[in-house]
Amino acid sequence: MEQRFEVVYDRDSDVLAIILNKNKKNKDFVEIAPGVFVWIDEKNEVRMIEILRTSRLLERIKGSQACQRT
Repeated sequence: MEQRFEVVYDRDSDVLAIILNKNKKNKDFVEIAPGVFVWIDEKNEVRMIEILRTSRLLERIKGSQACQRT
């Protein structure tokens, strides 16, 4: 069975969401890193990954990759 997901970026709030299952409801979440949340459903399965301040995170990743190349 092919599993589909949806990626949504809200530019105004600078939040990226990777939605693994739109048909389930959020039950709880775990913050796995500052500003990175994993939302789980009622079966404790991952439903969504949410990244706050996405542009800042991408800049940090981009900067660390540049440092590795030199």
